Amino acid sequence: MMKKELIITIQKAFHPDGKVLLIHFSYNAEIINLIKRVPGVRWSPEFKHWYGPAKNEFYQKLCKLDGLSIIIQEDEGQIFQYNSQEASPSIKKTNQHKEITFKNELPESSQKDIRKWITMLKTKRYSENSIKVYQTSFIAFAHWLEGMNLREVRSEDVNAYQDFLVLEQDVSFSTQSLAINAIKSFYTYVLGIHLSPNMIKRPRREYKLPRYLTREEVVKIMSTFTNIKHKCIISTIYACGLRVGELTRIRISDIDAGNKLLIIRRSKGNKDRAVPIPEKLLYLLNEYAEAFRPSEYLFEGQNNKEPYSERSVQQLFKDAVKKSKIGKPDASPHWLRHSYATHLLEVNTDVRTIQELLGHKSLNTTMIYTHVLSVDRNRIVSPFETLPESNAPLKITTGEKKSYF
Repeated sequence: MMKKELIITIQKAFHPDGKVLLIHFSYNAEIINLIKRVPGVRWSPEFKHWYGPAKNEFYQKLCKLDGLSIIIQEDEGQIFQYNSQEASPSIKKTNQHKEITFKNELPESSQKDIRKWITMLKTKRYSENSIKVYQTSFIAFAHWLEGMNLREVRSEDVNAYQDFLVLEQDVSFSTQSLAINAIKSFYTYVLGIHLSPNMIKRPRREYKLPRYLTREEVVKIMSTFTNIKHKCIISTIYACGLRVGELTRIRISDIDAGNKLLIIRRSKGNKDRAVPIPEKLLYLLNEYAEAFRPSEYLFEGQNNKEPYSERSVQQLFKDAVKKSKIGKPDASPHWLRHSYATHLLEVNTDVRTIQELLGHKSLNTTMIYTHVLSVDRNRIVSPFETLPESNAPLKITTGEKKSYF
């Protein structure tokens, strides 16, 4: 059988790290293993992409990877042209749309205002992750303005930027909301200007049911692990209803084995909370700790005293889902947190208790899980089932033939 060609697409873009080359491809573990060999390649958890410096040296190293084909192009509007005479990519514009690219440094006055804003966010004790995503989002807006003084921005400019994000970039609801929140925060804290809802159009709120796994699916995923460390990582997320970032920050000192409690520190909203640790998990963690001897964090990376990376957690879970053959390739570790809440509701756990366990500020956030179990679906009889036989003569065949669904 002919080996499938491995293809990546390179795209130039602005990133907080400066000029970068984004590396796009459909998920493929072989491609990931190849590009990780190139010095300078990095993974962005915020934007879910691989990237490297926009330098010819980096590009040439990608080209030398055996079995990898590279397409150099830009989403509608920009075409990349590489040749041996150039030290770096050149760009040919094909339309008049503004693109988020790193062209020049921001004006010094803008940089000064942004630094002032970041300092205020730190003073107000925003989490490091919140500050990072706010900063990234707002700097993208500042570059989109193409040199305009940040103090001269009007609501029309903010709304035009939203049009760009939605119509040109096709960003998600959450990315659009993040951009609005970052912009409002900057102007509130730096210039004392309150941008009211009447001034800025907000997207219609999405109401999505949480994605979760059944108990049987969780068991199938867990059964794929032969590495006890990996099994403990995924088991702890599910058993305690954790976010991935919360898991990677757990220190040895956060485990109160005597009271069977896990202390989650600096969770979302910069809050601490305590969740019960099942005795079954404690036994598993003890077995893991005896084998791996973690010194500071419960789960450490290759370098001791450094936390296990969130990206590694996501990858090992994705591999386990694929091996389990549960038919849900888009499942992520966060589904385990949703599963934890849903399964607690199934055994009639009080919603306010679940709110405390998950660390939700508002009960409304927790109440979304009740919609999953709001009715006993097994007792519902569809009108289709009650149609006279003459109107619905087809019957589902049973026997040795395997059903498609």
